[in-house]
Amino acid sequence: MHPVIAPAPCDLVSQEQPMTRIDPAHTDRQQYWLKHIRACDAAGKPSVDYARENGIEVSAMYSGRKALAEKGALTKPRPHRF
Repeated sequence: MHPVIAPAPCDLVSQEQPMTRIDPAHTDRQQYWLKHIRACDAAGKPSVDYARENGIEVSAMYSGRKALAEKGALTKPRPHRF
């Protein structure tokens, strides 16, 4: 069983209302990361900047993105070519 991790304070995740599920196939934690990742993408900010501004561990955000990409909820980022 995974430990329960409290979500970071953020304007996108309300502590007062239950989270509206984007896709019922995703867990609450996956929903949490999906909302943050979509907000980060919509803001056009690098993940590092978005995570720091929202009190999120950068490595946790990358892990959440990777897990959602593996599940097919996000497209996998293409490696940059020089």
